[in-house]
Amino acid sequence: MRVYYKGNPCELEISEQSFVCSPQGNDAPKRKGCFPLNKSGTTSLEIDFNDIIGAESEGKDGVKIHFTRVSGKAPKRKRALHQSSRITCESADVAHDIISKVRNFATGRGGADFKTELLAILNPASGPGKATMIFEKEVRTLLEDGCGFTVKSRTSAEQGDIVEIVRQADLSSCCGILYFGGDGTVHEGLQGLFSRTDWEVSSKLPFAQFPVGSGNALAASTGLWDVPTAVYAICKGFIEPIDIMSMVQSDRRYFSFLGMMYGALTTLDIGTEDLRWMGEARFTVGAIREIAKLSSYSLKMAYLTDAEEPTTSTPRENAHIATEEFVSLTGPSQSLAEAETKKDGQNFDAISLPGEPSTVLADGGPSGAVIDWFEKAQEGDTGPEGWCMVDSFSVRLSTVLNLPHIALSTKFLPLAKPNDGTMYIVAIPSTTSSSRMQMIDVFLKVDSGDHIQNKAVDVKKVKAVMLSPGRNETAKTWLTMDGEVVPIQPTYIELHPQACRVFTAS
Repeated sequence: MRVYYKGNPCELEISEQSFVCSPQGNDAPKRKGCFPLNKSGTTSLEIDFNDIIGAESEGKDGVKIHFTRVSGKAPKRKRALHQSSRITCESADVAHDIISKVRNFATGRGGADFKTELLAILNPASGPGKATMIFEKEVRTLLEDGCGFTVKSRTSAEQGDIVEIVRQADLSSCCGILYFGGDGTVHEGLQGLFSRTDWEVSSKLPFAQFPVGSGNALAASTGLWDVPTAVYAICKGFIEPIDIMSMVQSDRRYFSFLGMMYGALTTLDIGTEDLRWMGEARFTVGAIREIAKLSSYSLKMAYLTDAEEPTTSTPRENAHIATEEFVSLTGPSQSLAEAETKKDGQNFDAISLPGEPSTVLADGGPSGAVIDWFEKAQEGDTGPEGWCMVDSFSVRLSTVLNLPHIALSTKFLPLAKPNDGTMYIVAIPSTTSSSRMQMIDVFLKVDSGDHIQNKAVDVKKVKAVMLSPGRNETAKTWLTMDGEVVPIQPTYIELHPQACRVFTAS
C-alpha cells in the first residue's frame, strides 16, 4: 500500500506482528521507532503491535499511530505514550481502512460481539483532587479518538455516590469500569457491583484503578504504576481474575479487594486525612507519628489454616497478655452468631447483600462450636476444625490482606498474588521484639517488601479469620476495609477465589 510519510513516498505493510512504513527505493536498514534514516531526509516507521494501542485520523486523508515504549526497570515497568507523525493516504477511505485495521490488531477486537463502551467513575475528592483533570486531559481523548472506545463518565459528589452509580448503571454494553480515585473509590464500586441483581454476571466485568488517589493498592498490585500504563492495559485488554474478600459484621457484609487493617497502619492512614493534599507522602508522616508513640492495640484473632500450607502457632517471648474486655461474638447486640445460625456443625447461611437478592456467594462460615471456642480461647490455643488463636492479644498492627501492595510505594505483602486463592495475616505483636528500632526497620523496608524478614513481623497464610477488637483502647485506632472505616465490631472474614476480573499491565 502506497502512502506518504513526512512527505516521502513509502510502502505500508500491516500484519498482526508489526506496522511497517518503508521508504520506496531506499535500501537503508529499518529500526524500531520514528526517526530519519539518511541524510536525504527519507524516513521509516516500524512499530511492533505489542506496543501499538490505536490510530486516529488527522485531516481528511491522514493517519497517526498511537504507541508506547517501555520505561523503568522491573518490577515497576511503565509505558510512555508516543504518537507518530502524519501518514498521508491516497484517500479518506484508505485512511479509514488503515485505522480500523490498526485498532483491530492492536486491541484484538473483532466480531459483532466485541464491546467498546467503558464506564469511567471519577472521584474529584480523592488524593490531590486531580482525578477529573487527568481523565479529561490525558485519558478520554486517547481512549475515544485514538483507541476507538466510547467512554461514559460519572462523577461522585459525596461519599456513597459510587455505590449507587455502579448499582444502577446500565452495564449491558460495557466492556470495563475505570475508577479514577484511591482505594476507597474502588471499594465503593465493589459494594455497588455485588449489590446488583445481576451481580453474578456484572462481577465478571473487568475493572481498573487509575492511580490518582492517595492509596493506589489495586493499581500497584496489577502493574498500573501510572496513567499511561493504565491506558495501555485498557487498550490491550489484558485481564486476570482477582480474589475478593468479604467481611461480615452483624447483619452487614462488606466486599474487599485489598483487605482489613487495624492498629498502626490505620492510624497512619485515617489519622492523616487532613493531609490528603500530600498524596502518598502523608503515609510517611503518619508512620513517623506511630513510631514515636509505639502504641499497642488490643485485638483477639483466630484463623483457619490454609490446608495447602499449614502454619503453626508458637509462643512468643514476653508476649503481652491484654487485660481489656473483648467484644463478644455472642454479646447482647446482634452479632455474627445471631445474624447466622449457631447450630453445631452447620455452616453460616449467606448474609443479605446491600441490595436484592440474597446470594449464596459465601463459602460458609464457622460452625457454632468454633464460635464457642473462640469466646473462651486463650493466646496460642488450637481449636476445632483447624482453627488457631494468634499468639498475642496485643498488637502494634494487624492486617488480613489479599494483595501484595497497599500503595504504589509500599509492597507490604510480597508473597501475595491477586488470584492465589488465599489470604495472609501480617501482624506485629506488642512484644520485646517490636521495639521502636524494630518498627523503624519495618517502615524503612516496606517499599521493597524486605520488612517481612524482620523478627517482629508474623506472616500466616489463612483461609478465614475471626477477630474481636478490644474495648477502651488507650490509643485511638480504626478498623478499615480497603482504607474505609468500618465499625469496630466482631468480624468474620473469608475469601471468594477469582470472584472478579481486573485489567493488568501484561
